[in-house]
Amino acid sequence: MSEINTIRIIIDSLLFMLILLVQIIIYPAFNNINVEVFSEWHHSYMQKISIIVGPLMLIQPVIVISQCLTQNTFLCYFSIIMILIVWIVTFIYSVPCHNLLQQEGYDKVIVDKLIITNWLRTIPWMICLFLGYLISLRS
Repeated sequence: MSEINTIRIIIDSLLFMLILLVQIIIYPAFNNINVEVFSEWHHSYMQKISIIVGPLMLIQPVIVISQCLTQNTFLCYFSIIMILIVWIVTFIYSVPCHNLLQQEGYDKVIVDKLIITNWLRTIPWMICLFLGYLISLRS
């Protein structure tokens, strides 16, 4: 297995594990946070999670594009499509929901929308991880 494939699997695994934690534990827990402290808590959460997710989300497409340039396979290009879906969903749904929660405080409708639309990121990141493993096996 090449270094780039190893790095890819590490990054994809971290993102998938992180999004699963967010989807199954963190977002649903938003419904249990005291409304009076929700905005302050959410602001702190967003600062901390961004430090972890931001670099990973920036590194992932660089790695996959590098794979496409060196390996030129359908699996690499399909991975780019999955990453694009994640980025589009992030900026169309997730960021606006988080902005509303930050500005207006807790709102069950917004939290529920965040939970439902986050599956549109969870599934492509899972597929991306699977594709990364397939690419590693074939190289």
